[in-house]
Amino acid sequence: MFSVDQNYLNAQRWEQIIQRNLSQLEEFYMTYITNFHKTRQLSSYSNELNQFFSPFWLQREWILEIEIECVKITYFIHPYKKRWFENNEQKKVQHSIEELSKSMQFSLSIVSPEKWYSTLTIHDYIKQTQSAMKIDQLHIRSKIFVVKLIEILESLPKLDALKLSTVSFLDPRKMKIKLFLRLLLIQIRNRSRFQNFRLLCIRYPTVDDKMILKLKQMIQDENLLVDFTIKRLIDKVYVE
Repeated sequence: MFSVDQNYLNAQRWEQIIQRNLSQLEEFYMTYITNFHKTRQLSSYSNELNQFFSPFWLQREWILEIEIECVKITYFIHPYKKRWFENNEQKKVQHSIEELSKSMQFSLSIVSPEKWYSTLTIHDYIKQTQSAMKIDQLHIRSKIFVVKLIEILESLPKLDALKLSTVSFLDPRKMKIKLFLRLLLIQIRNRSRFQNFRLLCIRYPTVDDKMILKLKQMIQDENLLVDFTIKRLIDKVYVE
């Protein structure tokens, strides 16, 4: 189902319709797209969006996710599917309501909107999303520097997991993933706000097992993390 009608964001209304007319419904999909400049109109729907995290939805494992790309905000409702940080789980797992309530994913396809829209900042993106849900997992799809990443993380002190699809370097010839990871972990270590942060995933096309060993050695030598694991899955580095 695809719609631009704001009434489609009313979770309680959907709950009534499903209970009365579609009690055997097993899967529910909905996509709602709006322009970011209409967020004032959407502010009154925050309570309705929060209701998508009520027991009715979580018991059925129907999940709300939000993605922002430039001035477009997309709200997705869909059955729970294995997340990027669950790659080790081969079998389908039955998640509890508590686990699902702590698994709210937010995706960003642009991290510096002020370059194109003078009235928008990354904090506007985060504030709009947090009005609808608590952000536990963040997926950043665009290139990002460490400084910008820390700015974003400062606004998300409860963040549990972070996935970076690509990273940027001031000088690609000199600054590799080793330095990026070092700078990031130093910032996280020096900020007590990031106590919930437990998992980092960085996509790096040239990563290999030898590089993983070097990264592990760096983390140990510099005491960047105390109790951790680091591994490679294809072209992704996981630090937990």
